[in-house]
Amino acid sequence: MSGPLQALEKGVEIPDAWFAAHPNGIFWIAHPDRNQNSHDVAQFAPRAITIDGDTKDDTTATYATVRGILWGESESEAKTRVLATHISHPRRYRAIFANGTTARGIEINA
Repeated sequence: MSGPLQALEKGVEIPDAWFAAHPNGIFWIAHPDRNQNSHDVAQFAPRAITIDGDTKDDTTATYATVRGILWGESESEAKTRVLATHISHPRRYRAIFANGTTARGIEINA
C-alpha cells in the first residue's frame, strides 16, 4: 500500500509472554507524556481493540476482561471491561494493565 493511508495503518499486539513477565505492569500504547515510543512502536492514537481469548490457552471463550485506560481517561479512571472475543471494538485504549486483564491475543489498531 502506498499513499496517505499507509501512514494511518499502525498497531501493536501485546505478546502473551508480556503478561507473565510483568504481572503488575502497564502496557502503554500511548505513553502519558504522549511523546515517547511505546514498546518499540511509534506513538499513535488507537481506534480499536480485538482479543482472541480469555487466557493464552483458551481461544474458544466468547468474552474476556480488559483492565485499562481509555484515550481521554487518567490513570485513576482505569476500569475493567468485559469484551467479546474475535471482533473489533471501537475503544481507544491508551494503556492495558496486566493485573485484572484475562484477555490474550490483544491487538490495538489505529
